[in-house]
Amino acid sequence: MSRDVLLLGADPQIVPPGDRERIQELAGHRFEVLITEDRDRIEHLAPRIRVAARHVPRDIVTRYRNIEWFQQWYAGAEWTRDIPESRANELIITNTSGIHAAGMAEQILGGVFLFTRRLRRACHAQTQRDWNPGTMAEYSELEGKRVVVAGYGAVGRRVGALFRCLGSEVIGVRRRPLHADSSELEGHKVESQESEDQKSEDHRLSGDQSGEHKLGDEASGDHRLRDRTSATEASGSGARASGYVVGMEELFDVAADADVFISVLPLTPETEDLFDARFFEVLPQRAIFVNFGRGTQVDERELADALSREAISGAVLDVTRREPLPADDPLWSVPNLVITPHTGGFSDRYWERAFAVFLANLRRYLQGEQLRNVVDFHQGY
Repeated sequence: MSRDVLLLGADPQIVPPGDRERIQELAGHRFEVLITEDRDRIEHLAPRIRVAARHVPRDIVTRYRNIEWFQQWYAGAEWTRDIPESRANELIITNTSGIHAAGMAEQILGGVFLFTRRLRRACHAQTQRDWNPGTMAEYSELEGKRVVVAGYGAVGRRVGALFRCLGSEVIGVRRRPLHADSSELEGHKVESQESEDQKSEDHRLSGDQSGEHKLGDEASGDHRLRDRTSATEASGSGARASGYVVGMEELFDVAADADVFISVLPLTPETEDLFDARFFEVLPQRAIFVNFGRGTQVDERELADALSREAISGAVLDVTRREPLPADDPLWSVPNLVITPHTGGFSDRYWERAFAVFLANLRRYLQGEQLRNVVDFHQGY
């Protein structure tokens, strides 16, 4: 009698031998372990697949009801909103939420440095063999600057940690505001496996639904006032600034005084086209806008207009509405805009971290325990 199959959708040549052995040792007694990306072979064995991971055609995952669990190798899961209710009730999909935090945070910081330290102009001047230092006024520092991070989950917290190390005041934006002394505000250590409530923060607008610390009540306002004051108490070179976290309903309010505005928000009906003409009118002229969330959250025409009018000082986009961005797209020639090809999550440690998430979840699956990073199909994250 044929055994059930555990499918790892990957070219066998790229899978480290030690990782193959780990899967075999852990699940070989129960499953036939198959490592392949060949669609014909996957389709042939699909009726026997019980567990699938990494690159597996979505239509196969949703069509074959014998597949109980699919481990994505990435975080975004908007596609799951289209899974029929009848199939959604019997399928578990998990993602790798949180493993991208280090690379994304570093790339975001690097993008901001391009503007604050005049590095874009320096690189261009080098190609022209032009020793052109510019003026003192063209250089700025991040110490004492106000940095707003929308989407304060694992990635957002890591971003905030880097900017705080440089002395910036960091304001997180999520569903539930936090006190300035909260461990989540200061926390930046990203584990491969997070608790369920931590995971729920990573790819949602932000947070638990406890209803505590509602915005608009007197107590919350007092906390924010104290937090703003505490953020400016540090002084001296290299001083660490603090900050605070507000709810999504205050996003435009905090954006109005941002030196740097960073979005790592998930794509939801509420965040689609969030950054529109009204948003770019709210941002101050000195602001740098950074989007590492989803391309469809930004009205690119309005962003281009704001940059062309110098209504904001610069922007960094790691995501665009159309990907790959066509060569004739006018976005390429917008002044003071840096475009990176959706590489924020790229890392030479990606496989290591994603595989760790899968292996830990595989142990839980075999032991009948609750899996981590479970995707909510209705929310798409």
